[in-house]
Amino acid sequence: MATKHSLISYYGTSNQSALKALIQEYGDHLQILTASEKFGMLLQLCDWQYSDTISQEEDGDEILLQHHIEESLSIPNHGDAWSAIELLAQHGISSDECLDLMNALIQQLKEGVYLQ
Repeated sequence: MATKHSLISYYGTSNQSALKALIQEYGDHLQILTASEKFGMLLQLCDWQYSDTISQEEDGDEILLQHHIEESLSIPNHGDAWSAIELLAQHGISSDECLDLMNALIQQLKEGVYLQ
């Protein structure tokens, strides 16, 4: 059963435009995504955050999601998950928004909130 903890908006704040765009397109629970697609989103977001963190620690340069998906070879690029990632990149998702979304995705997977 879905709880408030599986809502993206539960974690996000009102000024997070990328998450607002994602919710508008896919809903607050992203129910149209399968479990594997949600794991794919987590993989993509984690890979970006990992690369961005390493870059900032080494030389202070931030890596935007758009740049990361253009350069990365390890990101699965199929289905609704890929479209959602592209939407987030177009709206300039921040690291804070990304962590909020990752929390919501993990909670959704724990609660079984996904297309079966």
